[in-house]
Amino acid sequence: MEELGRKSRGAAWTGIPGVKLSAAYSTDLGALALVDCLAVLAQLPDETFDLVITSPPYPGLIDYHEQHRYSYELLGLQDRRADEIGPASRGQSRQAVRAYVEDMIAVFANAHQQLAAGAPVIIVVNDSKELYPEILEQSGLRLEERLTRHVNRRTGRRAGEFFEDVLVCVTA
Repeated sequence: MEELGRKSRGAAWTGIPGVKLSAAYSTDLGALALVDCLAVLAQLPDETFDLVITSPPYPGLIDYHEQHRYSYELLGLQDRRADEIGPASRGQSRQAVRAYVEDMIAVFANAHQQLAAGAPVIIVVNDSKELYPEILEQSGLRLEERLTRHVNRRTGRRAGEFFEDVLVCVTA
């Protein structure tokens, strides 16, 4: 059996009309492109998408790159932890949280441009710091409903109760 991901690394991928990406890994089922979403979204015409569903990083809580390092190694992907939004390594200082808010505003404002008016945006997040009212307002999204769900020991490192919010938003 061929080594996973070696066969088609670097192949041109045109899964998004008008955008050419270099696939980091691809199979007959699809392709994985490791890119900066802000850079890709900036290349797309307005109103390209009908819906966004996302679970953005939690500021200062989880080291996603370390948690998924095996995937980077297995697929031979470049480590881009310096580009991560809200990494645990930056902590939860006022400055780190402010940087997270600014980064998330940029992400959602950019995504907003790619969505038709009234398009749904579903965000799964732990908003215990209540950052998302500002993020949504500044990025042009309107909260329609907030659903709270219990998550039991998501990372295995948490002994107590943990809850996430599902923010049901629309483009304003």
